[in-house]
Amino acid sequence: MRAEDDGEVEGEEEMVPPHVIVARSHVTFSVFEGAGRTLKGRDLRRVRNAVFQKTGFID
Repeated sequence: MRAEDDGEVEGEEEMVPPHVIVARSHVTFSVFEGAGRTLKGRDLRRVRNAVFQKTGFID
């Protein structure tokens, strides 16, 4: 094993948790708005879970 070899396969990217992605991009809260209103409660939970599923954070 060489010093710069960290055991990862070439081209394989490390999974980044969703909260880190959001922190990097500084997304505004307007993303969380629905049809003329702010998403709250159950609607916001559905959006959160959909994001987690798309990113592979949860199954």
